[in-house]
Amino acid sequence: MNKRVLLVALAGINLLLLAALILLIHKPSEAVAQMAAEGVPVDGYLVISGKGEMDNDIVYVIDAQNEFLHAFRTPFPMRLGMPINLRHLDSRDLTREFRREAPTP
Repeated sequence: MNKRVLLVALAGINLLLLAALILLIHKPSEAVAQMAAEGVPVDGYLVISGKGEMDNDIVYVIDAQNEFLHAFRTPFPMRLGMPINLRHLDSRDLTREFRREAPTP
């Protein structure tokens, strides 16, 4: 085997190892949510927080009774010592977006 083939093979192995390392290290951000007890109907609100961008957070509120999803965002950029002042971003009608099809017999 000549040196050029060996060098290309080693470079390829290094790229594969780098890709594997990046895939193993990167973890998706964790969703923080409240859970309803099993068998208990959710008839109130469900609040879920998440990272919106680098310097702000998003709060999702699910209105279970009216079946709406509301999104609120903290000011951008969020600085330490600032009061939390949520701004309404958008609302989604979950009934319209997740229509249940009648089961086919």
